[in-house]
Amino acid sequence: MVTRRESTILVTVNGSDEDQRLPQLSYDPDQQQQHQNGRIVPSTAKEVEQGAITSANENEKTAKSTTNEYIAESSLTDPLRCAAMPARYVVAIWAFFGFLCLYALRVNISVAIVAMVPPQSALNQSVRSCPVSNTSSPEPPSHYEFDWKPSTQGFVLGAFFYGYILTQVIGGNLAEKFGGKWIFSGCILIASILTLLTPLAARAHLGLLIAIRVLIGLFSGPAFPSAAALWGKWIPPSERSTIPPVSQSGTNFGIIFTTPLVSFMNNSSFLGGWPSAFYVFGNKTV
Repeated sequence: MVTRRESTILVTVNGSDEDQRLPQLSYDPDQQQQHQNGRIVPSTAKEVEQGAITSANENEKTAKSTTNEYIAESSLTDPLRCAAMPARYVVAIWAFFGFLCLYALRVNISVAIVAMVPPQSALNQSVRSCPVSNTSSPEPPSHYEFDWKPSTQGFVLGAFFYGYILTQVIGGNLAEKFGGKWIFSGCILIASILTLLTPLAARAHLGLLIAIRVLIGLFSGPAFPSAAALWGKWIPPSERSTIPPVSQSGTNFGIIFTTPLVSFMNNSSFLGGWPSAFYVFGNKTV
């Protein structure tokens, strides 16, 4: 507590003998030591209470400013805004379906190729065995359009990853420069258009089909790095352990949804059978 003591000093005014006594304030040594140490000790309980309220208000303002860093700076006309749902949840749902479509475009050919080429057991082969005489297996059914060797099928199925590995590193840099949502959505759009061209490329030339699959992988590569840029902008740190994994689970749903559906399309006559796997998923993704 600050103690106030009054003392007087004698001063001479205009060279006269009249003196004027002025009050002088002095402080206790303890208070002087506190000021030297840079500390200010409140003198009353009321000041302590006011200091606590001020500190709480400053903490609240700091918390609000931290949260605002992760809220999108968008106007009321922003298409990602929703009156009934926070914008970060809209982004998470949008990314979920984006990952679902990406994996649908990736795995559809793995199932469709079963209807595109004949199985190895159905190839025309001659067998000599005893006591059975020479026998020949029947020709492959006519609905198989391509007679690719296993090595050729391996190139077709692996072509996607030849392009996919090239753009994994630069995807994050592109997202920082042009924006995560533009890279993410633009890559999905281009990959879906190329998927629509896959049946035409397969019937035109094998090399063209492989090139199309390489390009699909090339444009699918930046998806995950650009999604990471979206999480950094839209998702606060307290929710980054829950929202991104839920959105990325769309990859699993894409595989679960695509595999049986493509199998059904292979056995149907809709759009020619196996080509429908590319037309349907490419069209729906666009």
